[in-house]
Amino acid sequence: MQDVIRILYVGTDLKNRLPGIEVLNVCSVKEALLSLSTISVVVIDGSMKLENGDATLLNQKSKNFRIPIVLFIRDNEFDDSLHALDYISVIHPSDNADTFLEMIRNISRYSSVCSYNDSELLELFLDYNTSYVFFKDENARAIKLSKNFIDMLGIPAEDAIGKNMLEIFPSELAESMVRDDLKILREGKVIEVVEELNGRYYKTNKFPIHREGKKSILAGFTIDITDLKIAEMELIKTKDEIEKLTITDDLLQILNRRGFIQALKSEIERVKRYGNTAVLVIIDIDDFKKLNDKLGHFKADLFLKDFVIKIREQIRYNDSFGRIGGDEFGIVCEGTSSETMVAILDRSMEAIRKNPVEVDGVKYNYSFSAGIIEIKKGNLDLIQLLHEADKALYEAKNSGRDQNKIYVK
Repeated sequence: MQDVIRILYVGTDLKNRLPGIEVLNVCSVKEALLSLSTISVVVIDGSMKLENGDATLLNQKSKNFRIPIVLFIRDNEFDDSLHALDYISVIHPSDNADTFLEMIRNISRYSSVCSYNDSELLELFLDYNTSYVFFKDENARAIKLSKNFIDMLGIPAEDAIGKNMLEIFPSELAESMVRDDLKILREGKVIEVVEELNGRYYKTNKFPIHREGKKSILAGFTIDITDLKIAEMELIKTKDEIEKLTITDDLLQILNRRGFIQALKSEIERVKRYGNTAVLVIIDIDDFKKLNDKLGHFKADLFLKDFVIKIREQIRYNDSFGRIGGDEFGIVCEGTSSETMVAILDRSMEAIRKNPVEVDGVKYNYSFSAGIIEIKKGNLDLIQLLHEADKALYEAKNSGRDQNKIYVK
């Protein structure tokens, strides 16, 4: 759809030249001034003689309304009074109607685009932009702020201009802002930061502006990313929960085999890096198959749950405790010796002996056996550690069960 062009012609009638085009014909500048508000282009007949002050007044009004002035010259007729006009182009009778109209249309469009000066555009940008825009001088003091930035600060613009953020609202956040500002000015680098203020999250891009022969200033913009940040945190939380589910035993809410092996690998890497020791324990509930066959799976699970409670009462919160499979469990204890682990397991065994599990009104005693191996430099192979702990476990079982054994090469 083409733009509607309304021509104000001052001089001889143009309507015959431009059939179907909206042309308002007047004979004087004074008449023209009354119609400028609805006009796209003013065309002045080159033979017209302007009265004193007409050119100045027409220039001023056309500029206010952002309307271009064009001269229409016949046979080189050009009155000297027209030299005072701020016209942007000249057209001639030799131009046919289509060419004439296209020229007028292009002039109108170009003039409309170019009529906005940089200062006005900047002010419009600062007033209507949804980002918080700022300019700061060589000392990180505010020299220009967008309207919404001032609204966010909650103080009059004159109280913010000429001050740095620490002077406007003293806080750790403001101190960090000023530190970043000065770093940008000093090093000339672009910085992107995410900050939290009053429960909302903001991302800010700051960059230096270098001016030839003058000190550098900085500018930047801040956008509110609260909704995005909340969604990101929810995603991370969901991801963590899903990851936890993949390494957690559903029944006992301790590590499953996958989670326990991961924990053992991490402990091996830690010992390898820092040189301290840890212990690995493999535990098996004695004669659990008999309990399972006698009571059934669901009631036999009560013994597994009781066992987990008894072990947890003795080990530390940061120790890794997991179900390797069936009635077999594993423990990894950081910074613990084999002898200390024996004492921990003995206390758990004693607690189980003193507190039998009651099923359908009947009390049942049970026990467990354990094999212990130290994780230390020179003995850091995962498969080998599991194999040696297993050997110590079966030594305990073969020695009468309800006891633990330390692996000795």
